[in-house]
Amino acid sequence: FFIFNFYINSANSKSTQEIYANFGAPYAIQIYQGQYWGILFNRFLHINPILLVANLVFFYSFGTTIEKQIGGIKSLFLFLFSALFTSLIQLTFSNDAGIGFTSINFFLFAYLYAKDVNNTFRFKKILLILSLLIPSILLLLNQFYKTQFGTEGIFSGLISGFILGYFSNKKRIQLSVALLFFGLAISTLF
Repeated sequence: FFIFNFYINSANSKSTQEIYANFGAPYAIQIYQGQYWGILFNRFLHINPILLVANLVFFYSFGTTIEKQIGGIKSLFLFLFSALFTSLIQLTFSNDAGIGFTSINFFLFAYLYAKDVNNTFRFKKILLILSLLIPSILLLLNQFYKTQFGTEGIFSGLISGFILGYFSNKKRIQLSVALLFFGLAISTLF
């Protein structure tokens, strides 16, 4: 974060596009030209320190909970799926792969929420309303103020997280749905 901000704010001869690509977040045209690694590594770049801290706190909270429930290797695949899938969907619908962990956190939240058949979340209804209200507000802000909040990635994270969390006790269905989602999303690159 600090090194990226140093480079982006310095009077360097490199273009903004080149700096983003060097830090793992190539522009859409670069991804379509073969820099496919950008659909994963773009999730590790943050340009807002407050959002970075918030994303790390939520990722740690949701990530450790999931890791305790399903194990380290399975949670790693789940994290990779959420990063790649949300990035691909955002790239498809907005022509920008997006940056940051926000869509991954929405995926992890939705996964835990749908997986929670015993209703152990204390404020489950409030969390559900907020998880749907926040992206909707961001979508409206995108439309009226032409800002970029990555709502495509957030909504795809929520939807896929809910579906995969719902099928968490049916491993074959969960794997089939995940492969179908990923196959459809990756086909958009071509």
